[in-house]
Amino acid sequence: MIKLYQLGKGVYNEYCRTVKGNLYTPQMIVQRKLIRNILLSNFNSYIGFNQRVYIYGNLNIYVEGNTIVKIKNYKNNNCKWYPENKSEYNKLNNILGITLYNKLYKEMQQMFSKKIL
Repeated sequence: MIKLYQLGKGVYNEYCRTVKGNLYTPQMIVQRKLIRNILLSNFNSYIGFNQRVYIYGNLNIYVEGNTIVKIKNYKNNNCKWYPENKSEYNKLNNILGITLYNKLYKEMQQMFSKKIL
C-alpha cells in the first residue's frame, strides 16, 4: 500500500510555478507526482525532529509526518537526472493514475488545437 501525503500550504503553487510542464496540473495529480518522486528518491535523511528531505533530481521534497511541507526546485543545477528504474517509474505512474491523466490531457490538447485551427 502506498502512503498518501498531504500537501502543505503553498506546495501546490510552488510545484506548478517551478516544475517544468506543470503550470496547469490539477492538485490531485501534483500530489500523486510528489508521492511518486518520494518513492523513487535516491536520497533521504532526517533534517530535524520528524522532518525528512527527499531528493529527486533537482527537486528537494520536505516532509513532516504525512504532510509535504515544502519543495525546492534547484533549476540552475544543470543536473541531467532521470529515474534509475524506469520500469518502477512507469509502474507507479500507472498505479497513481498519472499515466491516464497524461493521456487524457494530450487528447484534450489535440482536440482543442484542431478546433482553433
